[in-house]
Amino acid sequence: MSRLDKRTLGEFKNHMRFTTEIESRLMECWAVSTNSPCLAYIDQGVDNDGGYVEDGVDTSDVDFIIITEDGQEKVELKFVPTAGKLTLKLNDVKNYIRQQASILFIFNTSNESLKVPKDLDVESHWERIKRTHEKGELKWALVDYKTLGKMLGSTEPQKIPYMGGKTGIIITQKRYDKFFTLMDFTYDD
Repeated sequence: MSRLDKRTLGEFKNHMRFTTEIESRLMECWAVSTNSPCLAYIDQGVDNDGGYVEDGVDTSDVDFIIITEDGQEKVELKFVPTAGKLTLKLNDVKNYIRQQASILFIFNTSNESLKVPKDLDVESHWERIKRTHEKGELKWALVDYKTLGKMLGSTEPQKIPYMGGKTGIIITQKRYDKFFTLMDFTYDD
């Protein structure tokens, strides 16, 4: 299965630049959030500027290390753009568990979808995310690797059409509280 997920190489490169920029901005905001345990963070992603990484280069390490009062923690950030469910690629989950890494989920809980727009306009999309935040409809949860294992063990993997047909797991919102608590995303613009 190609990592392009049924996109052309050009589409993939543009998508990666877009999502890397949005995730970097979300991490900046979360790190200064009033209820975040993060004292500082290190961006350690492979070529985490959104540039294309050639085939054969290992990109499986998580993107961030956060520093908390308890020490350091490996963290991958996942933005959940639509309310109601989160979807993860099976191999990614296994990789995060292997690395003993957590996932920082940033959830859109509004009725408005914040999926990647076709025009890939970062500034326009960021303004939409900020408006969602201003309405109190962004939440977060930091899920450790042990909980990821529980999520994986209690969810039947399936082919995910909108992820290029890769195998993944879907956790519906009604099951969130079995694994984590949604926290208010409170930061100053």
